[in-house]
Amino acid sequence: MIKLRSTIELRTSILIEAPVQNVWRLLSDLQGMGSWNPYILKAEGNLKEGESLEITACPPRSYCRTFQPIIIKVNPPFELRWVWSPTVPCVFRGEHIFELSTQGPKKCVFVHRELFSGLFMWFHRIFRYDDTRRGFIAFNNALKLIAEGTNP
Repeated sequence: MIKLRSTIELRTSILIEAPVQNVWRLLSDLQGMGSWNPYILKAEGNLKEGESLEITACPPRSYCRTFQPIIIKVNPPFELRWVWSPTVPCVFRGEHIFELSTQGPKKCVFVHRELFSGLFMWFHRIFRYDDTRRGFIAFNNALKLIAEGTNP
């Protein structure tokens, strides 16, 4: 018997040698995000639950896309979540998640993940997953560099 999963998770993480509040400040500064972030080139909106954002994401070796997700959770300085669905959630849904956990006074772990669901999640898995993963890793590395004060 074949068992199909209803959700695919893309998960990356990185240890950052900076206080969690400093990293949160970078993540929550949507207007400044494009200045250091090679993956999310534009982010506009207010970080309030229920609010809509405008995000332009450009994964390496793929095309850029602009979309308008809705913020579903803001828990400073530990978690930010938004969800996007181009039509109806049963067709495709992406829940983007940033999580920070303290690892001491000047260290934190940044977990960057997305949950994909809907009828077309397999299309994303086949054609966009690897590019999206590379984008997440580029985002994480750039966040680490700037938070640790080593961004060129």
